[in-house]
Formats: sequence, C-alpha cells, structure tokens
Amino acid sequence: MSDPITGEILANLKPADDTSNPAATMRNDYFGALLAAVEKLNATMEGVKSTLVDHGKKFDVLTKDALKDDQPYDEKELDDESTCTALYDIAMAKTKEKAEEWNGTIDVTLIFIALFSAVLTAFLVPATQALSPGSSNSSSPTSESAVLPPLPAQSSEVVCALYYLALMIAIIVAVLCVLGRQWVRKLTIRPDAKSWKDRTIWHVERMRRAEGWIKSLMETLYWSLLSSIGLFVAGLLYQLRILSTSFDGTAIILTTTWALGVVLAATILLTMIATTYHAVRYEGSVFDGLLSRLIISMAQRSSKNTLRKSENPPVITPSRTGGWTSLSVSSLRILRNSYRHIKTLSLKLRQSGVRLMMARTMVSTVSWRKTLQTWQTWVARLQVKVDCESMEALLNIYLELIAEASDPQLLERAAASFSFSKWMDYGDSISTDLLERARTRLSASDTSTRVRETVNAQVARAASLFREREKQIELNRQKKKKATLLLSLRLGKGPRTYETEKEEKFKRRSLDLTRFLLSHHNEHIYHLLSLSESLSAKRNADILDLLLPFDQCIAHCLCLYNQDRHLGYQDLVFQHAIQHCAELLLSGDDEDVSNILSHVDQFSVIKSIIMAPPGLFPFDTLVTFIVRNDVTLLPRFNKYLSEPHDWAQPSPDGASSVFVALARPTAQFHPSLDLSPTIAHLCQHPSAKYWPDVSNALISYLTHHHTSTWAHTYTNTCLELCAQAQARDRYGGRCVTSSEDQIRAINLLTRNRALREWFLQPQRPQSPQAPDQDAAVVHAGNDPDGGPSALRRLTPQALRNSELPDLSSDTPDLDIVPLPEPDGRNRRLPARFLSTVFPPVEQAEQ
Repeated sequence: MSDPITGEILANLKPADDTSNPAATMRNDYFGALLAAVEKLNATMEGVKSTLVDHGKKFDVLTKDALKDDQPYDEKELDDESTCTALYDIAMAKTKEKAEEWNGTIDVTLIFIALFSAVLTAFLVPATQALSPGSSNSSSPTSESAVLPPLPAQSSEVVCALYYLALMIAIIVAVLCVLGRQWVRKLTIRPDAKSWKDRTIWHVERMRRAEGWIKSLMETLYWSLLSSIGLFVAGLLYQLRILSTSFDGTAIILTTTWALGVVLAATILLTMIATTYHAVRYEGSVFDGLLSRLIISMAQRSSKNTLRKSENPPVITPSRTGGWTSLSVSSLRILRNSYRHIKTLSLKLRQSGVRLMMARTMVSTVSWRKTLQTWQTWVARLQVKVDCESMEALLNIYLELIAEASDPQLLERAAASFSFSKWMDYGDSISTDLLERARTRLSASDTSTRVRETVNAQVARAASLFREREKQIELNRQKKKKATLLLSLRLGKGPRTYETEKEEKFKRRSLDLTRFLLSHHNEHIYHLLSLSESLSAKRNADILDLLLPFDQCIAHCLCLYNQDRHLGYQDLVFQHAIQHCAELLLSGDDEDVSNILSHVDQFSVIKSIIMAPPGLFPFDTLVTFIVRNDVTLLPRFNKYLSEPHDWAQPSPDGASSVFVALARPTAQFHPSLDLSPTIAHLCQHPSAKYWPDVSNALISYLTHHHTSTWAHTYTNTCLELCAQAQARDRYGGRCVTSSEDQIRAINLLTRNRALREWFLQPQRPQSPQAPDQDAAVVHAGNDPDGGPSALRRLTPQALRNSELPDLSSDTPDLDIVPLPEPDGRNRRLPARFLSTVFPPVEQAEQ
C-alpha cells in the first residue's frame, strides 16, 4: 500500500488534460520536454556510471601494476604450475652449464684421439712388419712346407707391445667419449612427464644419479689418454735406444736424440708433479685432479687415525700459511719411548735370531709410522685454503671486477655495495688507484643516475662512519687507560695491542681516502679544504662532509658557522663561498645561486652569516638575494636573536646586515610582531658600518607599531643611541645617525615620557563593571593619601583617541642639555623629559 501523501504529490505532478486552456497546454508541453530530458539524463548518467566503474577497475589494475614491485607476492601452493616451471628452468640452466663443460672436454678429447691414433698407426705398421719373416722366404714355392720362422728379438716385441697397448687405450677412450656424449645429451632432454612438477622432479633425480658417473668418466678419459700417450712415448724412446746401440760403433746423433727425448719426457713428468704439488698446496687450484685429491684424502685419513690412536688430546694450532688446521699430536714422545723399549728388548734378545728379526720389524714399523706422520704434518702445514670469510679479499675482487665491467645492467645490480667506508675498514692492501678505477667506472655516462648518486652519497656515509668510529676509539681508550696505567709506569710506554694497530690503520686509510677525494677536484675551495686536512686528522670527518659536488659543497660551506665543524682555514673557506655567490649575482647568474641555496636551508645560511667572525667578505649582496621574497625570515631572525648564544666572537656586521635586508623600505611588518629581542641585540652589539640603516629601520618600526615594545628596557637604550651623536661599536667605530632620525628618536622619547605621565595619573575608583578583555591594566603606584594603589584602565580605543598628547609640535623648542659620557664626551638630550626617561638612581632602585 502506497503512502497517501506520496500519491497526492505524484497526482499533483501529473499534467492536466485540459486542452482548452493554452497555458495548460504549454505547461504540459514543457513538462513533457522536462521528463524527456530527465530520462535522457538518466541514460547518460547510467553510461557515465558504467564508464566510471570501468575506469575504476582499470585504475585499480594500473595501481596494482605500479606497486607490484614494492608489494609482496601472493602466496601460492608449492606445486603451482608457475612455481614448478621456474624451478624446472633453474634446474635446466644449471644442467646445461655442466653439460657444456662436459661436452667441451669430450670434444677436445675426441679430436686429440683422432690425430693421435693416426700418428700411432704410422709407427705401429713398421713395428709389426719387423716381427714378420722376410719377403724372400715368403715368396718361395715351398714356403707352405717350410719351418716356422724364429722368434723376433725381445726388443722388437716390447716396442710392438707398447704401440699396440697405446692404440687399444686410444680406441677405448674414443668409444667412451662417444658414449659420454650420448649420456650428456640425454640430460638436457625434457622428460616425458604429465606436469611441470613431474618434469622437475624427474629431471633433478636423473641429474643427481648421473652426475657422479659422468664425473668419473671425465677422470677416466683424462688418465686413459695420459697413459696411452705415456705408452707411446715409452715405446718410441725404447725403440730409439735399441736402434742407437744396434751398430758396432756409437751412433752419436741417435743417442743424442734419445737423450733429448728422455729429457723432454722427464720435463712433462716434472710438470705433472709440479701441478700436483700446486693442487695439494693451494685449495681451489686450477690443477686440481684425481691424484691431488687422493693425496689430500690420504693425509686427512692418516691424521684421523693418528688422532684416534693417540693417548693425549691433539693440540690444534692455526697453520702459519693460513691453510689447513695442523693437528700437532705429541707423537714424537710416543715414538721416542717406543724406540727406547725396542732398543732394550733388542739387547736382551740379541742371541735369538728370530726375536731379533721381530725387533727389527717393529723398529721398521715405528719408523714407517713416524715417516707417515711427518708426511701428513707436512701436507697439513703446506696447504693454503681459500679464505672465503676474508672481507679484504672480497673487497679487492669487487673493485677489480667493477673496474673491468662492461655491462651497465650488471653494474646496476652491484653498485649498491660500493662503499668508501668498506675501503677504510678493509682496504689496507688495496691501492687508491684501484678504488679510483672502480669509482670512475660507476660514474661513467652509460650508468644510470641512481648509480651515480649512490657513488656521490658514499662520501657522507664515510664521514658518518668515521665519526662513529672515532667515538668508539675514544671510548676504548678510556677503558684501557686504567688497565695500562701501571704497565706504562713500569715500561715507559703502553703495549701496542692488535686493536691499537687496527685503529691506527683505520685513521691512516681515512686520511688517504680524504686526500684521494680532494685530489680529484680542481676548484679552489677544495684546495682550501686540503690545507685544512693537513693540519690535523681530527678534522677529517668534517672535511669528508664537505666533499660533495661543487654546488653542494658551496652550499654547505655557507653554513659553516651554523654547524659544529672545525676546519683549519674555516674563515677562508666561508669567505670563498660567500665571494663565489656574490660574483654569480653580480654577473646576473641568479639561477645558479638559487640552485646552490636549494641544497640547504636558507635560514641556516642566515644564521651562519650572523655568527661569522669579523674581517670577511661583505654579505650584503647574498643576504639581499636570500631575503628578497621570504616574509617568514624576519620572525625566525627575531626568535634566533632571543636565544642565548656566545656573541663575543661573531662580528656585529652579520646581524646588522641581515636586519637591514629584512627591514628594507618595502618590507611590511606584521602588527603583532615584537622586535624587542632584535632591538636589544642590535643595541648591545651595534655596527658602525650598518648603524645608519639600522637606526632608520628601528625608528620607523617604533613609530608605526604597538606601544607594548616600550615596556622593554632596550627600547629607551635604542632611542638613546639614535639620539646621541657619539656612540661607538666594540671596535671603536662611530655609530652615526642621520639628523632626521635623531629628531624622530627625540620625538619618540618625548612621547614615551608623556605616555608614562598619563599612565601614572591617579584615578578615583569607579563603580564595578564588567572586565574588558581588550583592556590593559597599568599599575600607577600608591595614591597621595596612602590608600590602595590606583589603577588606570587603558583600552586600544583609548590609545587611538585624543587623550594621548601629541608633542611633535614641541620638539623644536626642547632644551638640549649635555650629559657626561663614560669616555669624557657629552651627549645632548632634551631636558624636559630627563627626569621621566632617565630617573635618578635612587628612584630607579625603588
């Protein structure tokens, strides 16, 4: 059931059917057009809605795609197809890498075997013919019934046997190469399985089961080929030796050739021994093979057996060469005791031959064990392992590879690990040339901006590390001071510990790094920093903070006196930065100065100028450029002057120049801004150079702003300085005020006296009334009758009405009387308000 009120409203909205009335007809037409427009609008809005929904979905997709690199992946099942596909590709890539290595070995072996077999066959045919009977006997018609030929010479048999053995081994090697090639090829074939999960498991298991056999096959091919070549060379040398001695005289050329062949074969043998020695000595040697691994495993097994049989526990000491851990077992004492017992036993059983033989056998056994242990100890001390935990080696490798890298994408992946701090920690054996090559490569034009900014940011990080390390070193020194005090008194000097040497190396490397970075800048300001660096190593961290690109360096040098930095030539560095910016402004390069100031807070530059010592380059040009459009600097400047600082060293010109720029004629002071701290500071530390402009700005401010500033003591002091003509700054310079400003100051002092007299007039208490929130209550002191203190209520409207006296017309008639100055000179002030503005000492104390 519908609501009757709603039905009534809808009925009223329906157009009337009165066609006789023209107005009703026109109204119906308008209403129909309105309904059609609304329906069309509804259709349009539906289309807009669907479009917005579609765009919203697309926007969500774009947002997800844009943020996907920063968001974690959605969790998937372990047997997900995409995961298994990635795993299969990873496993296949690893298999193909090994397969290429094995195929390369097999291909080289096959090529060599083919050539070697051809050469071997050429030598084998004559050797075989030498064993057969002569051709004359074989051509006789009665050869079938003839007696078999006699046996050939034994030397010929030996030569032929060596050649045949070499050929058979070569053929076997060729067959194994062919089989190995087929086996390796099957490893890279995709398994016939249903899913990627099955293919991955199938492939990994097949690779795991075949890898050991194929590695053994590679070793077999290597040693078989060497044995075949060895048999061929032995047969060749033996045949040459028999040939050289088969004559009734000495065949000098054949004998020499045989000797030379023996020397060459011995050279090859010595080379194999040397490479085996290298593989035993150095872990990870390229000459590592089956023989070297066998020697190392035997040494390790021997050490384990000796350790198991020894009565005393082993003494584990690090190897001198940094290789294996040497197990120094007390076997010498055991062998010595055993030899003593055996010697005593042999003396008692000397008459018995059997027992003597047993004793000799025992002695020889002990000697063999002693030799084996000596050999094992020698191998253990000999080998040098690869120190994978050495950060120095890793840093050296990193810098070398970065310096030689040619792929920018690889540099992009490795640039994040470039660090000057790591070089200060682990770069004792790494030259600065290698560091420079790596830094130059990362800063090349083909690298990305992110890589180059990463390199530039390392200087600040190195400075931060140096500061932290300096604090840690100082803390360690304090801890060691008490422990080494007694030893220092006894020995005359403290002990040099490992930590002390490490700290000294770190400081030395940090200085080397600073010199290295300074040497790559040609600007004069870096030369000034290098002079500062030569004075003391304690300034090293401060200098590292300034080793930035030129614009950033200038910007940070402008803030030197606002930061806790200690440079040897800090005033020259600061003056050079100021002068550089001033020259740019004078040449019209305002944009360059803006770029320089964009790297720091501009008010930090203002504070640095305020705290700058005297005698530097004028700041006017730069200060005017900084404060030209910034209306927020004056309140910050006023607040900064209200804070406690040591004003003994800064020059008064800094604060005065900044105030003159801030209080320029076009500047608009906020009505609520109270410049009392600024007035107090400028009066305490006046500047003779800027005092005319400062006094003009201060008098203009006091003339047009709220009288609450008059409550401060230094307001009268300021006006007094402006009115007198003999004020001087701390350096003896005369603070000159223009005659016009002197008259304005006298007017303000007179107005101050009149206001005070008007405030102090006694007033009878009136009827109680509601307190006025805008009223200011002024204490007027005790009334003449000794009653309670009278209060005079002052409102902002009262300050603007005619009750306040206007004494500007009386100014020309004021009497000026001289007042004595501390230096003997006189100051001239109006006599009419001396008692008001400068009351007697007794009255001021009351």
